[in-house]
Amino acid sequence: MFSRLLRWSGRVIFFVAVFLVLLWCFGAICFDGPFANARWNTLLACGWAVATLALPFFTKSKKGRWGIRLVCLLIVVIPWSLIRPSNNRVWMPEYAHEPHATITEDVVTIENLRNFDYQPGGVIIERWETRTVHLSNLRGADLVLNFWGSDLMAHPIFTFDFGAEGRVAFSIETRREKGEASSTLGGLYKNFDLIYLASDERDVIRLRTNYRS
Repeated sequence: MFSRLLRWSGRVIFFVAVFLVLLWCFGAICFDGPFANARWNTLLACGWAVATLALPFFTKSKKGRWGIRLVCLLIVVIPWSLIRPSNNRVWMPEYAHEPHATITEDVVTIENLRNFDYQPGGVIIERWETRTVHLSNLRGADLVLNFWGSDLMAHPIFTFDFGAEGRVAFSIETRREKGEASSTLGGLYKNFDLIYLASDERDVIRLRTNYRS
């Protein structure tokens, strides 16, 4: 009885694992497929799913069936693993520049620090600055968690208080191109590049508390 239950549990775990792998591959094609049009990628994912489920039944060999499934898996995994990030895209204004920092003893000079001003009606005043702060003026640090959709999902932002020199915030964000919509599921794949942003605290925090829903 125990051995039968153990075999049954093992089969359930195995099939759940296979289902999750197939589901991941389906999503990888949908979000990271070769087409610019999401509908075409979805159709390709559906075709891949049908082929993966149907083709193994055309062979009587057990090894042949698993060989076909392996090939279908590699067709997705290999191209997906070759996707690389790039800095040469037409970015949305808030992700247009990458920050750079130079540290000379006590002095930190941050280039391309974002200090946008957001106004009602969607008006954005763009400002990219070079800011110099002194590590000796560091008074404290705060961790801000921006929750969205669920208490299980949060975006952490670290802010550092340099007194009269201001507060500098650091945030890792999806770097979206112009016209590209945000997607939580897409962010779990390679739908977006990532950017390390250095911002004035009034920019990155107030954007989320006052203007984003």
